Amino acid sequence: MKVGGAPADPTERRHGRRRPGRCHEELRRAVVAEYDDSGQIGRRYRRQDEIGTPYALTIDEQTLEDDTVTIRDRDSLAQERIPISGARAFVLDKLAADWSTPKPA
Repeated sequence: MKVGGAPADPTERRHGRRRPGRCHEELRRAVVAEYDDSGQIGRRYRRQDEIGTPYALTIDEQTLEDDTVTIRDRDSLAQERIPISGARAFVLDKLAADWSTPKPA
């Protein structure tokens, strides 16, 4: 698993908002990706951490306003807002880069 996708609000799908699913489908074409909309966002992050998923994308209310998502790095716990349209390239670039341990702050 290389990337996990999760809506901050698991009711996104029930409200007919398809952005989470579209973002996941786009990523699945490039890398092994999982979509998880069960439970609280913190628990979803931990589940992905436990199985070794390096990146997690979160779709939230801001996504609906400006078409950006939050991407979280498992090792550094750093979070960054990126455009949905650039999510696939962002993940592929990160996965292609040499890995190094996060430096303590």
